[in-house]
Amino acid sequence: MLKRATSTATRRVRVALATAVATVATLFVVPSPAAEAFPVEAFAFGGNSHASMTRAMLTRAVLDYFGISNPSVATRRAIDDIAAANEAVDGDQVSSAKHFDGENFSGGKALIQTHFSNVVTLLLIGNPSGARLSFGAALHTIQDFYAHSNWVELGIRSPTRALWTTDAIGTIAGPREATCNGSTLLTTKLTSGYYGGEDRTPQIASKCRHGGPTDFSAGFGGINKDFSDTLLSPHATFHAEAARQATAGSRLFLDDINFSVGQFFTEELLAV
Repeated sequence: MLKRATSTATRRVRVALATAVATVATLFVVPSPAAEAFPVEAFAFGGNSHASMTRAMLTRAVLDYFGISNPSVATRRAIDDIAAANEAVDGDQVSSAKHFDGENFSGGKALIQTHFSNVVTLLLIGNPSGARLSFGAALHTIQDFYAHSNWVELGIRSPTRALWTTDAIGTIAGPREATCNGSTLLTTKLTSGYYGGEDRTPQIASKCRHGGPTDFSAGFGGINKDFSDTLLSPHATFHAEAARQATAGSRLFLDDINFSVGQFFTEELLAV
């Protein structure tokens, strides 16, 4: 989930945090360790980064699929490669599809479907390393769906396979339908926040922003749930549920890959 991990985004967040802390410090005494409150590994979902969620999900899958509670060095390396491919998606802060931003649900879904097909094909032709790259990238976009859309706010309590199947994701707000007033949602249809600098811009002012210190789009507020702190995520109160569904949705994707290729090729994917 991050909203943009590691390099560029992490620098942006650090600058924004430094500015916020400096402002607050004029009114309160702020302990110096506060600057280290958030992980530097990646950053969507605060303590539950894209990488940590991915590693936890895959480690559990290795136990569930193969009965292995202590993965081998090779398996841990494969898991790390998948987690790194996940984080690498945040190197692209222009594509709304990769992050399910700007109500680009069709673009995000098409991307995940392409990754699904690529993972299956690469495994079947004996290229598990390439499959891990595509698999990790798909997980990032899946995880961002729950952090950047209003899926959780709509009261839905389970992840969806519709992100890569032919099923409809839901009823999506139209480009000229009002969806937000600041951080307040105005719609019961599916929407997601627009992020400054990406390839989609809102047609009307009453669309949701992504929000947070790295979003320089017009307006105020936002609906992202990347972090559990309201300084970074306007909808931080929904963070835990978004992270839970992001992890569960990632497992559904793996389960469907496993169903498509069979256990032998899943073993190849995870280097079991």
